[in-house]
Amino acid sequence: SIHQVSPTRWELRAEDGTVVGTFDDALGRTGYEVALDALGGIISAELIAAAPLAQGDEAGLLPEWWTSDEGIAFSVNTAGGRDFSGCDWSWRDPLASLSPVMFQTKNLPAHMEAELAGFVVEYSGGGVGKVGARGRFYDSEMGRQARDTIAAGGRFGVSVDPTEKVDWDENFDCVAYDGDGNCVDGEFTMVVHAYEIGGFTIEPHPCFENAQIVLEGSSASVQPPVRAALSIPTAPPREWLTLAEPQPGEPFLDGYGDDVLIEQLAQNGDVVALACPLTIRDDGLIYGHLTYWGQCHIGNPWGPGLCAAASPSQNGYAAFHGGEVVCADGTRLPTGNLTVGCEHSDEMVAERVRDAMAHAGMSWASVRIIDGEYGPWICGVLRPDLTEQQVALLRRLSLSGEWVGELGGVLAVNASGLPVQRLAASASAFFTDAQTIGQWDNGEHEFQSFTIPEMALRSSARGGKLAKLVGGNLIRRCPECEQRRLARNDPTEVSLESLLGEVRAVRQLLSTVARRTRHLVGDEAEAVRASLAVNP
Repeated sequence: SIHQVSPTRWELRAEDGTVVGTFDDALGRTGYEVALDALGGIISAELIAAAPLAQGDEAGLLPEWWTSDEGIAFSVNTAGGRDFSGCDWSWRDPLASLSPVMFQTKNLPAHMEAELAGFVVEYSGGGVGKVGARGRFYDSEMGRQARDTIAAGGRFGVSVDPTEKVDWDENFDCVAYDGDGNCVDGEFTMVVHAYEIGGFTIEPHPCFENAQIVLEGSSASVQPPVRAALSIPTAPPREWLTLAEPQPGEPFLDGYGDDVLIEQLAQNGDVVALACPLTIRDDGLIYGHLTYWGQCHIGNPWGPGLCAAASPSQNGYAAFHGGEVVCADGTRLPTGNLTVGCEHSDEMVAERVRDAMAHAGMSWASVRIIDGEYGPWICGVLRPDLTEQQVALLRRLSLSGEWVGELGGVLAVNASGLPVQRLAASASAFFTDAQTIGQWDNGEHEFQSFTIPEMALRSSARGGKLAKLVGGNLIRRCPECEQRRLARNDPTEVSLESLLGEVRAVRQLLSTVARRTRHLVGDEAEAVRASLAVNP
């Protein structure tokens, strides 16, 4: 039964008077309407339980039921500027219209290539609050794979899929412009007012952090999976910091074999490299490749078809190895820090990049980097005072290097410009080919939504002669190259382009000088201007 307890609040009560749910008025709906939907869901579930063949032949279904753990959708703010805090949730009646459960096994955007694995039997909750769900798996290859995946991990993330009935507002505010007046950085916001759920997709990166399902009756719904306690040594074994890059066909560490090297795929499915993704063990050992040789930055910072990639260090990463670790045998080895919790710096010297990260972020590991056969190889040890919660978070991130001629620092970020694929069979392959990525932005696909959220290109204050790439390598511009090109060609064909380029460089230089000298007075400012005039 439904009872009104205030002008805007309604309760759904069981036969014995127990309150099953409380529902408030929301945008465009009264609490009574939401409570009525919830009551309909309960009645539907009871009918299905009494007549299990109502959804089709029971022989076509797996015996296990799935259910939401904490919920599948929530009226909260999420990352990326999406605001669901006032969202009024509703759904299609799963008895009148199939509410599919899809399963995505490839790391592709927008639930691309997800396949049907099951269906929703009932929804619960709704309105401004959270939504729960319960349902079945089909006895199919994809249904069995979805069931087994959830059973193996105890739970798995889900993201709801909308019908055409979604009400939202979008806004984009530009916060930074380049010298030509083009927007180079901005903030996107989306406020969702109402959302009708048509089904959901089982996937590893849900929109809502706690959106997940479990197998009904599983202990995972009341207790998180148990993981071995951390035991990070203060003085690690020396071999952790001198761990050799793995080789195909050769044993690695504790008999892991060569499966730590993952095939890196291009968009057409061709294997273009082998690399080991960052691995963090419970005992504190970490290892993996920062990138692989020839990998093109996914942000196309130099333009379509121009590959910005890492190149070997000229001095054995001396600028990065600014600290040291005392090993268990008493030897001291130079190390560098992996950092988390800050943005990439604007520094243009490797040592200053390292210091900026140390000042703004938290060091979470001490590592050594060498140039291996497949790419920059990292091995080292976690900070001994890290908690299990912090390590769990770090496992969800990827690495992003910052090169300014040499590697100055490495950040743990949500989205790297040079991602190392973890599963060859489910890799987001188009992230590895700079030429192909440029073709995605052609009106047929909205690839812009999936580029990295940070500025990939950082310009120096040296008159445009030096550029810095976050997640790639240094590009040194060649003034003599332009002079040679002019000598080979008719100057009238390129003079305007050359002149405009020089004007832009001067404008950038003047802007930089003004910004960096406005705090100076008298002789100090004059000295800076004189220095720039001699060495522009």
